[in-house]
Amino acid sequence: MFNHDEGAFINPITKSIILCYVDDILITGPNPDEIMAQINNAKNDIKLQALGEINTFLGINIKIDYKNKKLYMHQNNYIRNILEKYNKNNLYPKSSLLPTEKLRGNDNKATQAEITIYQKYVGLLLYLALKTRPDIAFSVQYCARYCSNPGILHFKAVDNIFAYLNKYPDLGITYNGINNNNLLLKAYSDSDWGNCTDSRRSTTGYITTLGNNLISWCVTLQKSVALSSTEAEYMAITECSKEVIYLQNTITSLNTALGLNIPINIPAIMEDNTGAIKLGHNAEFHKRTKHIDIKYHYIRELVENNKIRILYINTKEQLADPLTKPITGPTLALWKKKIGLEKYE
Repeated sequence: MFNHDEGAFINPITKSIILCYVDDILITGPNPDEIMAQINNAKNDIKLQALGEINTFLGINIKIDYKNKKLYMHQNNYIRNILEKYNKNNLYPKSSLLPTEKLRGNDNKATQAEITIYQKYVGLLLYLALKTRPDIAFSVQYCARYCSNPGILHFKAVDNIFAYLNKYPDLGITYNGINNNNLLLKAYSDSDWGNCTDSRRSTTGYITTLGNNLISWCVTLQKSVALSSTEAEYMAITECSKEVIYLQNTITSLNTALGLNIPINIPAIMEDNTGAIKLGHNAEFHKRTKHIDIKYHYIRELVENNKIRILYINTKEQLADPLTKPITGPTLALWKKKIGLEKYE
């Protein structure tokens, strides 16, 4: 078993990897004969059906271009199915923009039927936002805040996301083969200070990339109120750093187990708030920061032990910014291009 994921198994001799999720199994490796041998051996113990080269896994469509060393993942079929099932395939946005209207708590009490269907809609959209569609991640998370008592505006916001998907159902993530023999893990961390109109808590957003390929992203409402934008950014870096450490450990273990011998650098977290960067490097407390919870100073230990680097990046180049607030038009289109979110060909 792979130490960092209980559903992953690695054979260092054949350099093959097996991924299991309930009764769905994915196996990959450099030698097709070895793969078939493992499948045949498994058939002696369990009922197993070999479906051949992968084209879908857990509702995600996968296409591999071996010649150009590219892999493409999308959920076109999933999107079209839910749009048709819930009669949302006749919705189209007036433009290509995602929802920008500020939401707040519902003053009235929603019925149980309204709560149930709203939660179902959000759940369907969350699966998309978490797997292959980071472009809707902020909007879906924003709507998810109101699952306990949705109102008319919340349903309109959800329908706006469905309308956007109806216009752009065939976007997916493109992964390019890493040719520079360098497993550089880089993350982008950002926050939007006090943007929740009900709680005044801030939104954390981060993106991680490996060799400039998007590998994970997150949008979440911070668990406590930040008293400054610097504090909100610092809290965001803390969440991002935990993901970075997990990914770095995973990459290092894979590098060792598979004998790749690829140089691995110290991961970098890109941040556009200089105050948060200084706070992550400076161990001195002063009256403006001494109230910050001790768990957030976990970052300093990582920096001191060369586990991470925190580097400055201009706000215009901050890839995590669209995960903390809605963006529109050409800005949205450019961001999708930067993170490799493209139309399936």
